[in-house]
Amino acid sequence: MTDIHITYAELQKAVRLSKDIFKQLQQKYPELDGYLVFSRFGPGSGQSDHTDDVFKVLGEFPGMIEDSNAKTINIDAMLKLNGVLRDRKADSKAKMQAIEKYKPSQLSMLRFHSDILVEIRFNQLRYSLIHALQSDPLVSHNHDVSHSIRVVLGNFKELIEID
Repeated sequence: MTDIHITYAELQKAVRLSKDIFKQLQQKYPELDGYLVFSRFGPGSGQSDHTDDVFKVLGEFPGMIEDSNAKTINIDAMLKLNGVLRDRKADSKAKMQAIEKYKPSQLSMLRFHSDILVEIRFNQLRYSLIHALQSDPLVSHNHDVSHSIRVVLGNFKELIEID
């Protein structure tokens, strides 16, 4: 299978839509105590918080982003920023200047793997709730989760195709 990539703008759309779906599920299932994550199993596996913050994604799950010059530039900026923020000798003015200087750039040039899943992670496991969520029409049914505790809202490609 050829991996299709999505743009940063499409990532933002997938994040927004999955948050909306999760809110709908929380209204439908008030006992739902969980949060969203990005995940991928198998080759290039990883997990990160559900966010469009490029530095957060690069720090937690760099494999989510296709290797490119733009990715390298953002990794370098993230590492420099983290170095300043961790420096005990740096005052708040220096830290604010670093935040301004080292911010994500070339976002339109970044490409994200489209097979990354948006999943619900649970703070408390309630198997009857998980089973109900797995069969809910709001979640994706394109992923085999029947014998697991996974609830998948969809992968990036599925989510950006929602109107």
